[in-house]
This record gives sequence, structure tokens and C-alpha cells, in this order.
Amino acid sequence: MHEPTRQPPARQVNFNTVAALLTVAFGLALLWIIPHQVEQPPLIFGQRMIALDPALFPNLVAVGFVLVGLLYIPASLMLRERNGFRDTAPGGVRNVVASVAMMLAYSWAMTPLGFVPSSMLLILAMGLFFNWRDFAMLIVVAIAAPLIIYQVFSRLFGVYLPNVPWLG
Repeated sequence: MHEPTRQPPARQVNFNTVAALLTVAFGLALLWIIPHQVEQPPLIFGQRMIALDPALFPNLVAVGFVLVGLLYIPASLMLRERNGFRDTAPGGVRNVVASVAMMLAYSWAMTPLGFVPSSMLLILAMGLFFNWRDFAMLIVVAIAAPLIIYQVFSRLFGVYLPNVPWLG
């Protein structure tokens, strides 16, 4: 008896492949833009007063995007899935658009407001938009999370984050 030989599945470009390529492109774009967008801390007597480069964490994130995208490309070529985004309800599209809009507003608010107030406003806006059930907890998280993150990055890691301009 002659057994049929199993052929490996044919590789084909699909939605997942496009998503993987876009992830790589996004990571590369971040790597290109980070040196122009990450503010360097002030020099005191010609020396930086922080141990870590402020671009370290953004660069790690960008490299992570590139690596995940590169690892996802070969896996995506083997997938036989249909594009589930085609079945997304209109509310899902509205949520994504609103989230992107809030993140853009957050990035624009960072310079005039500083890290902590703009982060508090973002958390409040997103919590209210997505109907966070416990309003008191939303207030606690909106206040505590940015303060804790600011302290960890500025004090522990020595990474410069935008200060509140009107507080000096």
C-alpha cells in the first residue's frame, strides 16, 4: 500500500502576516523617532544627573515590537484563520477610534501639563468612556498610578519624565 505523503501547508499571506509586518514597521518607526522625541534631562556642570538614558525604556519597547513582529511573520504564514475583524461590531470600531484619539490627546497634553496630570486625565477619560463600574476606585487609580509610576521612574530608575511646568 502506498501512503500519501503529507505536504506541509502552503504558506500564504493573510491578515496576521500584514499585522506582523505592521508591527515590525511600527517598531522601526519608533526606533527612528525616539532620538528626536525623548527629551534629555538638563545637564548640571556638564554632566547628566541620572544613571539611565531616558531613551532606554522607549527603545526597549520599540525593539520588542520589532522582535515580536519578526517572530510572528513565519507563524502567521502557517495560520489558516479568517479575519475576525470583519465581524467586529460598530461599537468595537468606536472604542478603538476613541482610544487612539485619547492617546493622541495624551501625547499632546504631556508638554503643557506634564506626566502626572496628563496621565491622571487619560485614566479618568478612558475609565469614564469605558464605563468603569466603581467610580471611587477609578479616582484612586487615576491619582495613585501616575504618582507611583512617576516616583518609580524618576527616583528608582533615574529616568527623566516631564514635570508639571507651572510647579517649576
